Parts: sequence; structure tokens; C-alpha cells
Amino acid sequence: GFPVGAVAGTEVAMGVFSHQDGKPLNPSSGTFTANPVTMSAGLATMELMTPEAYATLDALGAHARMVASQAVQAAGVEGQVTGVGGMFAIHLHARPITDYRSAYPTGDEATRGKAVHLALLEAGFIMSPKLSAFLSTAMKVDDIDRFGVALEAVLRNQS
Repeated sequence: GFPVGAVAGTEVAMGVFSHQDGKPLNPSSGTFTANPVTMSAGLATMELMTPEAYATLDALGAHARMVASQAVQAAGVEGQVTGVGGMFAIHLHARPITDYRSAYPTGDEATRGKAVHLALLEAGFIMSPKLSAFLSTAMKVDDIDRFGVALEAVLRNQS
């Protein structure tokens, strides 16, 4: 949950930021530059995200996509679920999704999506306003199953 960023490149490319020979060609600073809390959180994340943790998160994501798809179908609304790994998105349309533009909601879809987003918030589930979600290792299958029940109820109430 901490913001972090990184810039990397060859020694020559990174040399433009170096103070080694005086004022750099491109001075750079930022709010979180060398922030110890951010760096500690990043290190802890890298240490905890083992291949097994990624596999568990991928399996949870697959379960979430299945549960969300079942909720959409059971609610009888037009929609589909996409995603990969520990990420998924709900699309309130059935047209083929081949790129960003085809996934982007139209006016009516966006309006319905905002209503679904707010209803899910009221039910205790946080998704982005565009109905995408990013799972964490703290989540369990039971959490995803409860989400599926709430999503189906929300979609039924919206139609």
C-alpha cells in the first residue's frame, strides 16, 4: 500500500542524474525518493512474494473470475469478466474485447458500472469505479465467495 517508483538504465543513461561531478544534467527529486518506509515495504514485499505466493494469488484470481462470471450469468445481466493473475474486471456488455477501446464502457455501461461500484462499496467490497479489482495475498477463497454473492445481488438489483 505504499507508493514507490524506480528509474533504471545503463550507467551512461543514469549519469545524467549523478551528483558525482557537481550539478547533474537532470536534477531529480521526489516526495518518496529514498523514503525508508516505502523502501522497507518494497523489500518486505519482494521477500514475501515467493513463487508459491504468486501461484496462490494466480489461483485466487482464477477463482475470482469464475465467481464473478457466475454472478453475472446468474443475475441475468449482459456482461463478461476478464483478467489475468490476481486481477480481474467486470464489463457490463457482451461485445468482443480485443483491446482497451473495446473494453471501455459506453455511456450507459459507465452509468450502470458506477451504480454497481457504489452498491458494492456499500456491501463492503472495494473495486475501482471501472469495476476492476486487484487481489492481495491477505484474501482467501471465502472472501471471493462472499464477493460473488454480493455481486449477484447488486446486479439483480440494478436490472
